[in-house]
Amino acid sequence: MLPFIKAGIWSGAAMMTTEGRDNFKPLTTWNNLGLRTMDWLIGSLMIVSSWLHLRNHMMFYLQVAEYRIIPAQVLPFFALTVPWLMLFAGMMIIVRAGHPVGAVVGVAVFIMFGIAQAWAILNKYDIDCGCFGSVAQKKIGVLSMLLPFALAVGCVVIALSRSRKSMPT
Repeated sequence: MLPFIKAGIWSGAAMMTTEGRDNFKPLTTWNNLGLRTMDWLIGSLMIVSSWLHLRNHMMFYLQVAEYRIIPAQVLPFFALTVPWLMLFAGMMIIVRAGHPVGAVVGVAVFIMFGIAQAWAILNKYDIDCGCFGSVAQKKIGVLSMLLPFALAVGCVVIALSRSRKSMPT
């Protein structure tokens, strides 16, 4: 048997022992450092973004309304709850809460924002992305649309690394 198959190296982030999938162990400390760095970057980004939206929730409300996706009846509830979800999810990612809930919420939020930007691009709306409130007013475009999807992939990696218990808490 080939040495790398015998060792059971799986996805570069964890090593599977011969006992089975329940006994994941860290492959290297560099992988743990990389995953912790991703935790901090994505979690901090979510916290800063949510804080900016909570600081000026009316601006966030107006920015979400410009996308013309969410019905007017649901928009106030959405504009008040999404920043709080992002805040708590970001904190859960950073402090590495026992379950991958924060990362799963991050995946949902980032995919939702990516789809909203794709919708705005397809409908040729000339609006700001609203990612960081009024601090960074940037028009939506292909690059601003790809960023939430890239962050969603990062959250998937975080969620999978937590669900397999490949890193010590």
